[in-house]
Amino acid sequence: MSGSAPEGALAKRRRESTAREINRCAQTLADERGLDGFTMEDLAEAVGVSRRTLFNYVPSKIDAVLGSDLPSEPESEPFTTFRLGGPSGHLVSDIREVGASVLRLNEHDSEEVARLRRLLRSDPRLAKAVHDRLEKVVKLLAEAIVEREGSDFEPFAARVLAHVTLCIFGMSVDEFIADSSVSAADHYLRVFDTAVDLFG
Repeated sequence: MSGSAPEGALAKRRRESTAREINRCAQTLADERGLDGFTMEDLAEAVGVSRRTLFNYVPSKIDAVLGSDLPSEPESEPFTTFRLGGPSGHLVSDIREVGASVLRLNEHDSEEVARLRRLLRSDPRLAKAVHDRLEKVVKLLAEAIVEREGSDFEPFAARVLAHVTLCIFGMSVDEFIADSSVSAADHYLRVFDTAVDLFG
């Protein structure tokens, strides 16, 4: 029994490593050949796994290219803390902190981020898939805001705040691509603070 926890953790790390490699290889192939220029068999070969194993991780090339860093449900620990009213109990301050924390947990170098941006601009199917995922994130964030603030909080205001936060994320990513000497999280904090100052 004593070895089960470490073995479980090791299996989880292996799965996460394989998922990252699938994502990396899928983006590289899509960048070089376009989304229609490779097959799932090509991807499995590039990753070094069987086709069956590949489909255990991702159902399609689009999901392989986008990976798990563009979630349909933001259930990371920082988001859970936010949903429960933390970390400070002040709504705007907590959105600021949770956004930076999520970016710190999902750090990428600027070349990876730029490659994904390039892929989204080159293929409308990828752009639509990301849009659909982000719409779900906005919906969940708005629902979490109402949940933590109580039923008296206006749902429309929650949606506005969720959409503004998403815009801040987008600008932060663009700033990070332009200047990777500063982390994406720090860019996010700068953009967020500037927006707060401008809106008073």
